[in-house]
Parts: sequence; C-alpha cells; structure tokens
Amino acid sequence: MRRVVRVLLGVIAVALLVAFAALVVFTGSPLGRERVRQIGLDAVRSVLKGEIDVERLEGNLLDRFSLVNVSIADEQGRPFLAAERMNVRLAIAPLFSKRIVITQLELFGPVITMARRADGTWNFSHIFPTADTARADTTLGFGSWVELREVRVENGTLVVHQPFPTDESMSRAARDSAIAAALAGETRVRVERTPSGLRQTMDFREINARIPRLVVAHPDSEAIALRVARLSMRATPFRAPDLAVHDLRGDVRIGEDTIALRDVALRLPDSRLAGTITYHVSAGDVDVDVEGDTIAFADLRALYPPLPERGGGRLHLRAAVRSTGTNEVNVTNLRLGVDDARIEGRLGVTGDA
Repeated sequence: MRRVVRVLLGVIAVALLVAFAALVVFTGSPLGRERVRQIGLDAVRSVLKGEIDVERLEGNLLDRFSLVNVSIADEQGRPFLAAERMNVRLAIAPLFSKRIVITQLELFGPVITMARRADGTWNFSHIFPTADTARADTTLGFGSWVELREVRVENGTLVVHQPFPTDESMSRAARDSAIAAALAGETRVRVERTPSGLRQTMDFREINARIPRLVVAHPDSEAIALRVARLSMRATPFRAPDLAVHDLRGDVRIGEDTIALRDVALRLPDSRLAGTITYHVSAGDVDVDVEGDTIAFADLRALYPPLPERGGGRLHLRAAVRSTGTNEVNVTNLRLGVDDARIEGRLGVTGDA
C-alpha cells in the first residue's frame, strides 16, 4: 500500500510542477485545470495496468484544489479506489527538492478495495506493476519522501477480499464440511463463492478520522507511520456482531502485511481500553493486548460472541483472534459481573474460529 500511495502522490506532484512551469497564468482557470488534468492522467496511464479517472479539477492548482470523482480500477474493471472528492493543499517549494509535502488533505467518501489473489499477490501490485522494482532503486526521487499534514477522512470504507483458506492437513471430507459450514454462515468468517473460487471478506465502514501528521514515505523506512488524533468506524472483520469504534487515538504503523496500533486509547460504546492491537492483513487475524478499567461485555462480543450481552467490569485482555484455527483469550486483573454473579482473578478461553 505504501508504494501505491507514493505513485498517486507522485502524480499529483508532477502535475503541480507542470502547472507551475507552464500554466501559471491559467491555474485558476477552467482551461488550465483541464490541461493539467489531462497531463496528469496521461502520465499515470503510461505506467498503470488498469484505468484511472478524475472527472474534474476545481480550485487554484498552486494553492488549494479539489479532485472530483476519482477512481482507479484494474484491467478487468474491478475497483481499487474511488473517492467523491479530494481537497488538496500542496507545498510548492519542497517539490523542487523532490519532496512531496501536502499541508492539507481531505478525503470525502473514499472506498478502497484490497483483493488478494490465489497466488498471494494483491490487486494493487498488478495495477501498479513498477511497485516490485521500486524497492531496488536506491535513487531518491519523487515518492521517496512524502509527508501529509492535517489529513481528514469523512465516511470512508475499506474492504478486504482474500481467498478462503482451508487446512490442507484435513481430510477431503473434513475440508468439504468446513467449507459448507462457512458458506452456510455457521462460522464467524464471511465466505462466498465467486467465479475465481471461495472468497473471504472483511470490511471497515463509516470511517471518520483526523490525522495531524502522516509519513507515507521516508528514505529510512519502509512503513507508513502516523499519529491518529481521532478515528471512528464500524468494523466487520467477521460475521455480526460488528465492532463499533467510537474513538481511537494512538500511533499506527502500516507494514507490508500488518497494521499495528501502539499506545492506543480506544473508546467503544460502553468501554474504555488502552494498549496494543495488531491486524495481520493476509491471514485476517487480530492480536489484542489491552487493559480496560471500564468494560461492557456487549462491546467485546465482536471478538468473542459467546460473551453475554449484559454485565462488565474491568480486565486485562490478551486475545489471538483467528479467521481459521483456534482463538485464544486470556484475562487477568479480572473483576467482572453479570446481574448478581461476580468473578475475580484470571481465566483463559480457547475455541475454534
């Protein structure tokens, strides 16, 4: 994902340099904006294995401008990115040292669809075929240093598709039974048949966020790093119940296959927690190490549905939630209650996904 963002922001930077060099007097005019739109689209299409479209540009290209109805799809027309509007304010001076600094970025209605294929590759690696060679190039250029400030996301969506994994150590009859159970909705994973095979889906909707600073690319790092000041969403990595996140704050690090949240303060409808959460994208697994002094069982049923809808208390939770295999939940510093029943101490629970 980091390389994809670098390409997209690099395109914006090239368009801005062209605008500055050749279209300065027209940047506030429809003619100048349309010319830059065509130049930018042509530049991207020359390296893209797919299709990109921007319906129109608005605003002053050397100050604050908007990209309206942005879309990127693969060669078969399957969507990767769609956004109703992107408002951008880009610092011009850093471009001349090949640094991209966006001082303001607002995304309205963005929808990202990440699809993993049977061979283990992701859709974006096919859409942007130069991604695999970018890492071997040690020359610093556009995309080597990318910083975003004052990022705001409004009503965003992330959808993750991947082939439904099966345990090859199981007998054929056992595998067929597991597949039938998943298709029938008898397991937590969301599985459906597609022309290319069985597909598992996870989605994260109603994403609203404010990010004061986001480092997309840096010569000394391969990860995206950001500080989240505010984030809310409805997460559906498995079947209902969903996880309703009212507010999340903390440090986020996005690697090639993991999203790690450190020093996180998490507020659910009736719970307050702090700690670490790691999402393994390819496997669809979640590791949790959080402590909560205010816990409601109803909020945690998204991780472990057998929990009652009433009651709560406090605890220190360590959980390994797997899309397939065995889930493990360990609780210490425990003081919980349901109606007149009370429990204190520690406990451990294991169960199939």
